[in-house]
Parts: sequence; structure tokens; C-alpha cells
Amino acid sequence: FRQALDTQRLGQVLEKADRVLTIGPSMLKLLQSKIKESNTGESKFHFIYNGYDESIFNAASFQKDPDHFTLLHLGVLSDNQPIGGLIQALKEIKENNFECFQKLRLKLTGKISPAILSELRAAVPDLHLIVNDYVPHEAAIKEMINADLLLNSLAAVEDGKYLISGKLMEYLATGNPILCFGDKDGDAAKLLSTANDSVLFDRNDVSSIRNFILIRYEDWKNGKRNTTFNQLKAYTRFQTTQELAQLINKL
Repeated sequence: FRQALDTQRLGQVLEKADRVLTIGPSMLKLLQSKIKESNTGESKFHFIYNGYDESIFNAASFQKDPDHFTLLHLGVLSDNQPIGGLIQALKEIKENNFECFQKLRLKLTGKISPAILSELRAAVPDLHLIVNDYVPHEAAIKEMINADLLLNSLAAVEDGKYLISGKLMEYLATGNPILCFGDKDGDAAKLLSTANDSVLFDRNDVSSIRNFILIRYEDWKNGKRNTTFNQLKAYTRFQTTQELAQLINKL
């Protein structure tokens, strides 16, 4: 009953709103489905992706480690963001491509689930693993820029297709390759399809995860590394604020 009541109230709010703004295309479609819009004129439903602060990126510097292929995860990695497929992929890389394993360094910076750390250490005990606590935002951006492959594991929840984290937007801003786990039909997957060398995988697709890491390693070994920012200007806070201003001005 409460759910039905909340749905009714949501419909009333959406009916009365002059503009409805959300963060991604799937959430937009969900909200649109709650009411009937007129077929004439522009829809009042819009989405604007979470942006990133361009000034912080411009202040950062490149200090990539030429001796290590760094796979980095920044932020929270909780029990509902499992990385079992990645752990198995790393184990297989060790068994089948020892050169990559010797050069690979997994860096986890932020709040990491003790269970995930235990699983990782038990399965791949000799992995070059660095675990750090939270760092200030500016330092986090610097770590992103100087990594060679960025890891993001979206929460394994029923409505996972709606998830687009602010961190993912910052990952995209670095221009570095991204390895992401989540809903393959979700908004994050669609967003990553617009970037170079960045893919969202089913978190249990071990062979694809392993092969993706090996391809990115070969790129790294052959000198295909970012030495300048390849920012997606469409997602700067300046640009997204302009979009918002245009929507407000139309009112």
C-alpha cells in the first residue's frame, strides 16, 4: 500500500513539475513512464550527466611509473560490489602470462571490504597489491591520471542499470582505459561505449576480463600511454551547468 501511495505521489509531482531533470537516460525513461505527456511540444524530461571539475584535472601532473602496469580502484569497494571475476582473471594471468603478472600492480585506495581483501590475498597471494586509506580529492585525481587502467565495480543491485557514479565521470575525464563491472544494458555501459578502450563487463565474465587486461597490458608495454589529458569536454561542470542554464532559461 505504501509503495502504491508513493507511486501516486510521485506521479502527482511529475505532473505538476515544469521540468524534470535526472542523471541518465534509463532513469529518464522510468520517470517518463509514470505519467502521460502530450505528444506536442518538447518533453519536460531531461537528463544531464554528473560532470567533473576541470580545474582539478588541469592542476594535476603526470608521474606515471614506467616499470609498473598500474590497475587502480579509487573509493569505496564494498561487499555489494564483488570482484570475484577479476580475482579469478588475475589468477589466470599469473598462470598463463607471467610477464604481465610480474609488471602488474593492483592499487586499492579508499574504503575496501575486508572480505574482498581476504578473497584477493587468498586467491593471488603473490600479487603486487597496494592498499591505501582515503586520500584528499586532489590527490585522488592525480592517482587516476597516473594509473594505466582504472577499475570500477558498480553495486550488484536490482536497479543497477540506473547507476552512473560521479567517480566514473572523473575516470572518463582522465582519458585512461576503464575496466568496469555492472549491468551490460545499463547507463554506465552506454556511457563507456563513447570512450576509447573502456568497457563494462558482466562481473563474472572471467575470460573477457582477463583478455581485456592483457590487451591493455600489451598497449602499455608497446608505449601506448596517455601523456596528455584526453578529457571529454562535454562532461565538464562548466558544460553541464550551461545545459542546466539553458533548461531553466526556456522556462
